[in-house]
Amino acid sequence: MIKTDEPLNVFTHWSNYIIESNREKRDEKNREMLARRVPIFKLMDEYVGESFVEEVDGGKRVYNANELSRTMPHAGNSWFEFLGIFAAVFGLALALLEPRLTKQ
Repeated sequence: MIKTDEPLNVFTHWSNYIIESNREKRDEKNREMLARRVPIFKLMDEYVGESFVEEVDGGKRVYNANELSRTMPHAGNSWFEFLGIFAAVFGLALALLEPRLTKQ
């Protein structure tokens, strides 16, 4: 969860926002960020964008949809693709062999 006074990209760029150069404090902050980062996903019925922010108690959550594929494979489409390629290859083969087969 992102606190209200933090930027939305705090989990990916938290090291840019720290002024301390002390190694121990950076390690402590790294552990804190790993503990705060809890991956949660939502299934949405409608398109809400590539990324959206939801207000929750004590802060906000950012959801990203960039990990999902935009198209879903369908078995029927694969069969039609196979039939189309087969028909094209068979048609080209017959077009090349037709003069030899009809020669008298």
